[in-house]
Amino acid sequence: MVFVNGRVTTDMMDVAPVVDTSSALQDLGGLVDESGKRFNDLFMLRTRLGTGCSAQVHIVRDVLGDDAACKLARLQPRMRWNRVTRTFQREAMLLQRCVHPNVIGIRGLFLSGTEAALVLELAPNGDCQQLVQRHGALAESAVVHIMSQLCSALEALHSKGVLHRDSELAPATAPRPGLSESLCPTCVRHPCHRSQTRESAGV
Repeated sequence: MVFVNGRVTTDMMDVAPVVDTSSALQDLGGLVDESGKRFNDLFMLRTRLGTGCSAQVHIVRDVLGDDAACKLARLQPRMRWNRVTRTFQREAMLLQRCVHPNVIGIRGLFLSGTEAALVLELAPNGDCQQLVQRHGALAESAVVHIMSQLCSALEALHSKGVLHRDSELAPATAPRPGLSESLCPTCVRHPCHRSQTRESAGV
């Protein structure tokens, strides 16, 4: 699963990355973060995982050799670019506020006049729906473990005043060996909370 509006997840066994070596795509020199650091100085674009309505999702590699996920949008004809950049900025702000072991981590936001890149923690083991598809019905102990982490993430998000548009297991990423399950606030929705006084993580 590739979810370009927030949590970026992929199972390396289920998703065949598409190699894109076009010079136009590699030329991201105009992207900078708020401190002035250039995207090209920190990350190298490697493979494309998927495409959404306004952005593509790629695997990028940092200078230390670690992989991350990157949601990359480029200005297109008739695209509402101001809305796209505001969406990226909002996602980055919410993820920076919601630091928790079970919430996806953000690596950086880079903007230019024609491009936007949101770099996130990569979840290489896919989501819970893929986990069930691969292994069938899960043992009760496994379900309890996953739900415990899911509830912990939701509790942390609510404590920061962040709401969701629905709650389901499809966008929740599968636990990694030795690491906690991660869940991104922007790809879950919680029907029990509709207060307009809190910020919505959905976009």
